[in-house]
Amino acid sequence: MRQRRGRGACMHKRGFENADRYDETVRAIYAAGSGARSWESAMQLVADDLELWALQVAGVDKRDGSVMYSFEAGRYPLESIIDYIREYHPHNPRVPLIAALQPGEWMHDHEHLDENYVAGSAFFQDFLIPHGSRWCSGTKIIDDESCVVMMGALRGVGQSPLDATETAYLSRLIEHFALGLQIYRDSRPRSVSATAGQQVLERMAQPMPLLDESRNIHYCNPAARVALDSDRGVSVSNGQLRCAVGRDDNRLLNLLKDMLSPRHVGRADRRSVLRLTSQPAVQPMLLLLDTLMPEPTMHLFGSQPLALVMLHDLAGRRAIDPFIVAAAFDLTPAEAQVSVLLAEGLSPDDIARHRHVSPHTVRTQLRMVHGKVGITRQADLVRLIQEMPDLGRDPQAPPQSRVIDARPTAPGGRLPGRESSDENG
Repeated sequence: MRQRRGRGACMHKRGFENADRYDETVRAIYAAGSGARSWESAMQLVADDLELWALQVAGVDKRDGSVMYSFEAGRYPLESIIDYIREYHPHNPRVPLIAALQPGEWMHDHEHLDENYVAGSAFFQDFLIPHGSRWCSGTKIIDDESCVVMMGALRGVGQSPLDATETAYLSRLIEHFALGLQIYRDSRPRSVSATAGQQVLERMAQPMPLLDESRNIHYCNPAARVALDSDRGVSVSNGQLRCAVGRDDNRLLNLLKDMLSPRHVGRADRRSVLRLTSQPAVQPMLLLLDTLMPEPTMHLFGSQPLALVMLHDLAGRRAIDPFIVAAAFDLTPAEAQVSVLLAEGLSPDDIARHRHVSPHTVRTQLRMVHGKVGITRQADLVRLIQEMPDLGRDPQAPPQSRVIDARPTAPGGRLPGRESSDENG
């Protein structure tokens, strides 16, 4: 049974069945190819008409496997793209299915991946479904000697897969996408491949600069430019991200050199957290660092190892952000969402009803969180999440997320404000 509203009871044409709308969409595709408008705005017409969670188009260079461009439209959360690039793209079971197609053929994932597979898949359970997506129909737009271009049309949780009429509509557009993307490929500068990841960061609300091992800033999104222009304990000096306190600055440099060293490739502890030293009249700040190696991130951020730094204003937060919690403790999106809901006062049974999963699933996810952050009681997890300023106070780092505290210890070796039963620190 179709779950989207209006099917069967409503006899008027849907948007994509209107000839004028189709012509408008075709014109938009060619305008995007020529640079007269963005690909995202052209694709949004399709996403709106088909009620898609996301419409994605990605071009991959066959010579080195790098992503030449990637465009997204729809109602997806931007954090899902960051999570996909950093963590989950190697585990997407739909990509090899689409890669095996000939141009013009379609893959509908529900025809290949049954509910038992989905229930046992970390890609679905830890990443895709928590972000709100469920179904995918995919095809190849271009497959020549130099590149392959794939499209994915994704529907959300609570929706149904694309039907035959909707797939046929997309098939009519594919030839126009192919020509528009060929125009785009022939006319665009070859040097822009490193900006594909930056285009995603550009729309993020969190301040996110990209740094190399010497603290040189390779990119700042708009939110980061605002943050670095204010007095928050970090600033830009001679093109470098610098901390106001020398000890913080040295520890940041050491973290970057360690994280981006060639020896770091394949290591599990690719994330770090640095809490800046408190200063009078300066808002407290956390720096959440994540390693971006070229090959694991499909060269979306270029060919040089970089660190993605999230600047988290501890004093200014108004709500607990699951994306920040996931970055700080190296949790999956599902684990972070469950932790935040628990901190907001919901019981495990409430969370299960809220997320449409079983209580057993929620309790299993909470046990995984306890192991990652090194606690045993739910009350401790609630306190830890609610008191985000306490991030970085624990000198015993949780797995895969090393926590560095730049503040001086109190007499006796204990960190200020840290509860401990060990009086000797």
